[in-house]
Amino acid sequence: MRNTLLAIMALASLLPYANTSFAEGFSPKQVQAFCSRKRQDIPLGTAMPGEYKVIYGPYRSSANCGVTLHMFDLRMRSGGRWPVTLERFNGTSWTRVIDKKLDPREKFGPGTYRAVLDNRDNPEAVPYKGIYSVPL
Repeated sequence: MRNTLLAIMALASLLPYANTSFAEGFSPKQVQAFCSRKRQDIPLGTAMPGEYKVIYGPYRSSANCGVTLHMFDLRMRSGGRWPVTLERFNGTSWTRVIDKKLDPREKFGPGTYRAVLDNRDNPEAVPYKGIYSVPL
């Protein structure tokens, strides 16, 4: 029964192309760009006092993923949230696109990015862990 339903659904998806050649019925707008995501844990670590520490990256987001969210959730080992800075590489240096934001979830378009824990103004070490999900 399941195989029959799958076959019917597959045939139904071809109905818009009936009585046309494939080239005539094909439109680039009908093709959705493939965008993969990477979701993993940010390993346990410690940012020392005064440290500006890259916690993930650099990573490249393709043009296909321009409207896909970049998400970071960074927490102290005690469970409290810690702000994340996200930077984009502009060809010669890194530019902030998010500055010390808790739980950032933003769309940035294509480019090369990195996530940073900015502990430069803190006199104490910050033990952290977290998760991220980014478009590739």
